[in-house]
Amino acid sequence: MTDDDIESSKAPLIEHLIELRQRLLRTVVAILVAFVVCFYFAQDIYNILVIPFEQAAGRQVEMIYTAPQELFFTQLKLAFFGALFIAFPVIASQLYMFVAPGLYKHERGAFLPFLVATPILFIVGACLVFFLVMPLAMGFFLSMEQ
Repeated sequence: MTDDDIESSKAPLIEHLIELRQRLLRTVVAILVAFVVCFYFAQDIYNILVIPFEQAAGRQVEMIYTAPQELFFTQLKLAFFGALFIAFPVIASQLYMFVAPGLYKHERGAFLPFLVATPILFIVGACLVFFLVMPLAMGFFLSMEQ
């Protein structure tokens, strides 16, 4: 095997890694942009997420924090999870575009319905938790209050 053969066998691998890096960078940029937006609205997102607790309590509740940095870290977590939620279509499409060239045509067709159904089912599941499960769980936990 000559040096030219070795170099020519490395070329597809390098191209594949370059494409992977581009897909990952696009995904990270989408998450960062969504993170900045979500961090700006973190207080509003927090207030929306507290609604099931307030409905179960039957009154407006005031949350407390026991460490000075706790509110900041809560806002960071909310912003990050919100960013993942908002950027999911970009993440899924980049994953599909990276994997699709390696799939047969019938495999690509089988993969596409899952790509479309996943965000829809995720939103349906989030709504189910927010409107049904959380109020029931909060009602149960508040009934144990002394």
